[in-house]
Amino acid sequence: MSPDINLIHNLLQAVMLIPFLHLVNQYIFKKISEKHDFFSANLMNKLFYYHLFFAGIYYTYAFFNPSDSKRYFSVPGKEGKTWNGFLETGTSFIDFLSYPFINFFGFSYEMMMLLFSWVGFMGFVYAYLFFKENIAINIKIFKKIDFFGFNSFPSKYALLDSIFGQRSTYFSGLNVICLCP
Repeated sequence: MSPDINLIHNLLQAVMLIPFLHLVNQYIFKKISEKHDFFSANLMNKLFYYHLFFAGIYYTYAFFNPSDSKRYFSVPGKEGKTWNGFLETGTSFIDFLSYPFINFFGFSYEMMMLLFSWVGFMGFVYAYLFFKENIAINIKIFKKIDFFGFNSFPSKYALLDSIFGQRSTYFSGLNVICLCP
């Protein structure tokens, strides 16, 4: 059985997107670090790759099973609507967000999975900021590990936010809104 060349090409494109997202992260982390002394770019970089690991697990699952992410990818490219035609609430809004990447930049399904996984990760970063800013107590695990340094809750969110589309977008949007003054 020969490998599917298109799949390999699409996976390589997604892998080549990772350094760009890493650079975007560094810029965002630098800006956050300037405003918040407690913010650790090193920790967030580790969590980014941890998150990518779970995104890979979800991609593998979605590849072999039915997934909404396949619909989110196919509709903006085949529906025959213009970009503004998708500007509605609900699932159509995810199509609206996906449209320029699919139709203008030529993103593959794998690249869109990675992009929306990154959006979910950024939601986690802003959730971290929100909780760290608004919870004044210092929570210790086993009397020595800082809860917000250890981040015991990313494994739950990493897999959930790796889903292409609604959940990662909602999670990020909610956390950005919570941080607005």
